[in-house]
Amino acid sequence: MKRKIRRILLPVMILFLVIFGAVSAQASMWDFFGALPNTQAKAVKKNPKILFVGNSHTYMNNVPGMVKRLCEKNGISPQITTVVHGTYSLYDYAYPDKNDAEQVKLSKKLKLLLNNKKWDYVILQDRRYEGVTNTSRAKKAVQALRPLIKKSGAQMVFCLGWAPEKGHSDYSNGWASSPADYLSKKADLYYALADKYNAALAPSGIAFQRASTLFPELKLYSADKNHASVAGSYLSACVIYSTLFNKSPEGTAYYRALDGMSRAQSIQVCKKLQALAADVTVRGSSQDNARLRFSKSQVSVKSGSKTTFSYKIVSGNKSSRVVYWKSSDPKVASVSQSGKVTAHKAGKVTITARLSNNKTGSCTVVVKGSSGGTNANQLTLGSSQLLMYVGKTKTLQTSIDAKNLTFTSSNPKAVAVNAKGELTAKKAGKARITVTAKNGKKAFCDVTSIIPVKKIAFSNVKSGMKIKKGQTQKLSVTITPGNASVKTLKWNSNNTNVLQVSQTGKIKAVSKGTAVITAVTTDGTSRKIQIKIKVV
Repeated sequence: MKRKIRRILLPVMILFLVIFGAVSAQASMWDFFGALPNTQAKAVKKNPKILFVGNSHTYMNNVPGMVKRLCEKNGISPQITTVVHGTYSLYDYAYPDKNDAEQVKLSKKLKLLLNNKKWDYVILQDRRYEGVTNTSRAKKAVQALRPLIKKSGAQMVFCLGWAPEKGHSDYSNGWASSPADYLSKKADLYYALADKYNAALAPSGIAFQRASTLFPELKLYSADKNHASVAGSYLSACVIYSTLFNKSPEGTAYYRALDGMSRAQSIQVCKKLQALAADVTVRGSSQDNARLRFSKSQVSVKSGSKTTFSYKIVSGNKSSRVVYWKSSDPKVASVSQSGKVTAHKAGKVTITARLSNNKTGSCTVVVKGSSGGTNANQLTLGSSQLLMYVGKTKTLQTSIDAKNLTFTSSNPKAVAVNAKGELTAKKAGKARITVTAKNGKKAFCDVTSIIPVKKIAFSNVKSGMKIKKGQTQKLSVTITPGNASVKTLKWNSNNTNVLQVSQTGKIKAVSKGTAVITAVTTDGTSRKIQIKIKVV
């Protein structure tokens, strides 16, 4: 029955994506808030054996390790194995180039694992542009790997990766017009493959697309606009966990430290990402018939006021929730993604709330009167904390027009502010910006100004180095510029069974094999450097 529903819904969804993929980026992103076909795996909750097959998108920030921690915090003890290599596609594993010794080696390793061991899940993550530039390679690879996966007793699970960030070189190649268009092409292919082979699909890319709309301030990509940041990898891990076990990750007490954020901030963001992962998996099915009903179809409010409207979710899945809010005219009244409506000027707008199953409910808002922009009780700032790079400027967002406010900085030598609320980071340091309304009421924003890291490089080792089993070594890194504000690094090994690394950069060879060590800056720039080390 589930497969039949997917067969009916899939062509409709793909047609929907194709039709709207040609319009603006904003409209395309809205499409990805729609309900998804049910592509959950059959949950195996007792010591599941999981094999990850992929590339740098898989091992960056150790996504398999994140999935393992999510499992363990929920009483599941997975056995995880990885076959990964940067830049490799599934085709490279299925049909290795005979002149490439590494491809031949890893292809042989994968096929031996599938032929000689039993697995519960085999998770396939293809190269980012497979499905965009050459779909035939991806299809041939899956066709070749499928019998081996079936023989191993595993469920095949596709990880639908994300599109590169806007500005990436892929878009200059003419492959796609926007991230939404790029993702539409990938979704067309992998949803079709999942349906053809009755496989599960973890929609990580769709979660990315939603997050870029819901949380535009959140950095999901690394500096190369391709690989994920720690937050992006955590989101993908949550999506994979939900897909495998048909369970929301919400409430799981495993929160990653995120670049440029305090522990408390990281936890709050991780909770949002857990909920978003649930929206595109366990709450995202079109089979849920829940509906949203506002308590009033029309309300009147005064200009300058803020209001949260009462609504109920009726019928269907009780866990359904609102995933997106939209105003028909944000200049009259805008709405935040928490559902708070701010009235700006006289007029009429429609506020629409969209549920995780794609159903919507609307309320008409009539804005009357004018506050004159000087009501200090409505004085709020867009952010209470900001991180800025020296030499950069940024305008402080306020709920009241800047001409009715005064701005002062506690440390203008570090962060200056002018009468328009424009901030200028002059040198490394901290400053509190005080915003004062005409009647003396105040609001505050704490700004940290830093000199960003532009480049990091290993100074005492080279890529491809060899180290003996049991040996330890301290890795040294040179950071450019030398006066960068933050020089702390986060270290990670993509295969801790082979090579472990401490947070001081000390590596320990555990067993024979190859591992990739990654160092990431923690100053908010997320500069990364990698080195491949072979244990002999």
